[in-house]
Amino acid sequence: MEKARKEYADKFSLPVVFASFIKPPYGMFTSMLNCAAIAYALRKYKSELFQTTISQPISDEALCTMVTDLFKMWKDGKSDSNSKMLLRFGSKEESDLTKLLYDTFDLGHTIKAKPDDVKSLDNAKWYIQEFCKLYAKQPLWTLVHIPSLSEDLKNAIQSLIAIFAQEAPPVEKIKAIYRNIKNNHVELLILITNVDNYEKGFVNFVDSIEGIKIEKAWWNEMLEKLSQLPSEIAFRKESDVEKAIYQFYIIAVR
Repeated sequence: MEKARKEYADKFSLPVVFASFIKPPYGMFTSMLNCAAIAYALRKYKSELFQTTISQPISDEALCTMVTDLFKMWKDGKSDSNSKMLLRFGSKEESDLTKLLYDTFDLGHTIKAKPDDVKSLDNAKWYIQEFCKLYAKQPLWTLVHIPSLSEDLKNAIQSLIAIFAQEAPPVEKIKAIYRNIKNNHVELLILITNVDNYEKGFVNFVDSIEGIKIEKAWWNEMLEKLSQLPSEIAFRKESDVEKAIYQFYIIAVR
């Protein structure tokens, strides 16, 4: 596995990595004992191994299934690459960013998420979506519209938003996002966990839309209209929200 870590920068197939185990003259017998030995040896790396299809740390059940399937292949004398047995090593940078996101959004307090539940960057992204839906009740980009917000904080928020833009961001991108958030961690924590800031940012965003003026009497009706947008709150694009508000305004002034 250490050889695989060095040789495969992206993903690798378990049968290919272990192909030498069935080569003569010292190939392993496909016995239950040897199957257990392989599974036990892999336990050391389990917390670092990710399934490529869902970008999640591999579960005990999935690893067990993978080892069982591997031995079935060996029984047939095969050790070819198999898309169902693709794995990758999670990077230190990915782990560091995951922990930083947990702290920055104070997920343990804001939505009662346990640290052990946030094991990967994808986990963190899911919990941030829940944060936007249950706690902030607004997309993260509304914070950018808070009056007099510093450029450093605006850039840091944009870095947070960028996490959702790529399914599997490269290491260099993760490093850049980590640095930007880390350098503004205290200010971001205070900004992000104050629910009132989302309201301030959203109101300022609505007020800044050119050519329209939303009357106070229309506000609740407009929010109801926005709640019908098909995308999750965390993924709502600024342009889509602005378009929906325009459409609401045109109907309201008729």
